[in-house]
Amino acid sequence: MNKRLSFLWVVIGILAVLALLVMAGGCASNATVTTTATATKVVATVTTTMPSPSPSITTSAAAAPAPGGAPAAGGAPPAGGAPPAGGAQPKPSGAPAPGGAPAPGGAPPAGGAAPPPAATSAAPAAPAASSGSMKLTSSVVKEGGDMPDKYTRGGAKAGLTTVSPPIAWTGAPAGTKGFAIVGTTTSNTFFWAIVNIPGTATSLAEAVTGVGVEVHKFETPSEGGPGTFGKTLTLYALSGDVPAGATDATLAAALKPLTLGTAVLNYNITVN
Repeated sequence: MNKRLSFLWVVIGILAVLALLVMAGGCASNATVTTTATATKVVATVTTTMPSPSPSITTSAAAAPAPGGAPAAGGAPPAGGAPPAGGAQPKPSGAPAPGGAPAPGGAPPAGGAAPPPAATSAAPAAPAASSGSMKLTSSVVKEGGDMPDKYTRGGAKAGLTTVSPPIAWTGAPAGTKGFAIVGTTTSNTFFWAIVNIPGTATSLAEAVTGVGVEVHKFETPSEGGPGTFGKTLTLYALSGDVPAGATDATLAAALKPLTLGTAVLNYNITVN
């Protein structure tokens, strides 16, 4: 340490002499340049010959935190966990990326909005089926079978009197006060509808009349041309009577709150 102070005093003395010479104006400009170069050489020599600090001092300096919270030399974090210079904070894993894009790790965008689920195709409509244990049958056609011409438009073409088919049912649910029978086509139009059938009934005869309230008289629609077409008879077990004045347009809404169970019979007709 004493050696360093001695060298510094020598340098300071040289610089002081140069300053006096310049102030006195006794030296030419070329002499000043030469003297300055000489002084610089002396300073460089002094710096070169100064002893290096001991390894222990170098190691301590490297471990010390740099001013302003910047990380110290050698990659050590700043003391006390201070953020790096410039105030930038490292992004934690899973934080939302700029622009709302999901961050690494699958985190949703900022705002908590989840990606929409993948679109799926709607399932095709299933054939009409019964609900509950009630069962509807007919002595002239089986489930999914072909209805005889007598009960279709084909019978009318053959000169037959077209009438409604005989039907019967079992397994009405508890609390049933009445029934309704509704015939629909594949285009969901009515071809037969009787409501307020007594709750004690278990069948309807062929070409039935005078039972319940007829909303839509039995008919055999043409279906628009030759071919095979599906028909469905649906029996409704009801908890009460359908209000008077029901029509094709209002029948479905009138039956809905009264329905305890249903049974269906699907069959085909052939139009030539």
